[in-house]
Amino acid sequence: MGGWLYFRYKVTKGENPEIFSDLESKIGKYHRVMLYLVILLPIMLLLMNNTSSVDGYGLFSMILKGFSALLMLLYAFGMIQLFIRINKLKKTN
Repeated sequence: MGGWLYFRYKVTKGENPEIFSDLESKIGKYHRVMLYLVILLPIMLLLMNNTSSVDGYGLFSMILKGFSALLMLLYAFGMIQLFIRINKLKKTN
């Protein structure tokens, strides 16, 4: 229907079915997610630069800087985890 494919799969309790079940498609999925994150990196860096240039030492300024630093840490953690997963899948292949 309109280029979309719908699958049905009977799931037993405790089972977690995946569409990407073979190694190549899992690696491809993680590569696509990493590509999206790399594309968003300049935007994240721009936002980080803009929040660091906020003048003043008020509460709002400190919260904004802390929040942007936390977002960058989570972003970096996600990228590292994706890289580790891709390497593990490549080693099992």
